Amino acid sequence: MPDFSRPSGPRPLGVALLQGNVPQDEKFAAGPQAAAIEWHVRALLDARGPQTDLVIAPETALVLLPEQMPEGFWAGLQQAFAQGPTHALVGVPWGDEASGYTNSALGLAPGRAAGAPDYRYDKHHLVPFGEFIPAGFRWFTRMMNIPLGDFARGPLVAPSMPVNGERIAPNICYEDLFGEELAARFRDPAQAPTVLANLSNIGWFGDSPALPQHLGISRMRSLELQRPMLRATNTGVTAVIDHRGRVTARLAPFTRGVLRARAVRPRCSALRALSIRTACASGSRPSARSRTQCVSTKVLKLASQMVPTWAPASDRPSRACGWPSISRTVPRWPSL
Repeated sequence: MPDFSRPSGPRPLGVALLQGNVPQDEKFAAGPQAAAIEWHVRALLDARGPQTDLVIAPETALVLLPEQMPEGFWAGLQQAFAQGPTHALVGVPWGDEASGYTNSALGLAPGRAAGAPDYRYDKHHLVPFGEFIPAGFRWFTRMMNIPLGDFARGPLVAPSMPVNGERIAPNICYEDLFGEELAARFRDPAQAPTVLANLSNIGWFGDSPALPQHLGISRMRSLELQRPMLRATNTGVTAVIDHRGRVTARLAPFTRGVLRARAVRPRCSALRALSIRTACASGSRPSARSRTQCVSTKVLKLASQMVPTWAPASDRPSRACGWPSISRTVPRWPSL
């Protein structure tokens, strides 16, 4: 399988990925909630060290809103990472009643003064009812007692988090299902991500096929974009995936622990041809959605060879805007 990316830096990254294994029925309960927050904070702090460039806690790992946390909590956590060599990316609900709330990932970095978060990513692709309330359905979320059910939407093309010269691009929960949305971050080659990071809590689905299915989705995005993916999840599957979609390290689902990996190799484009097209073969201007799906001919010839051999002909890349579209490929992943 050919590569259209290359290592982006002189050395790999060391990472620590947290898996808190908090049952969904305990996540918003006062007693278990306090214990879960304490474990995540302790694991974040314990992960600091010269061999760990980045530690990631999953989606809403610290489930309380900023005003609900003890006074000085965030300033103290920020100061703890400011004094060491390790960066942190932490899943939290963020905001206030006046400005609105977001499902976010906050970044903490070495050498920064206490104050506003060093980096913040707000989830863009929100889930109806769970994360936003469709018009006329507020009664439903009140009846179901769904907490934090109406988030504001983040930007489609979000900046990456800088970590030791690399660009870490977070996505939250099932955002990695939408390849064309992640691909939009590659429009500017100078700012294109070198590592993808998925923060998830799919404890809602329990012990079901949702866990291996979501891992397979992340593997496809890594293969499609040729970037490693770091998965920090609540109940699983917490894993490291390389740029060819191979799982190189993982934790067992429904266990509490920290996955450490010392050889995550960030990637950048190896071809000038890796760029988003702005016109169709006919010369007409495509829609915004089509522009994110149409990449140069040379890259897509390589991508067409990356379709798993077990995929039937009907699932191989179709043509959109005059060029094959890898975002429409539905691979048949083998059992893990």
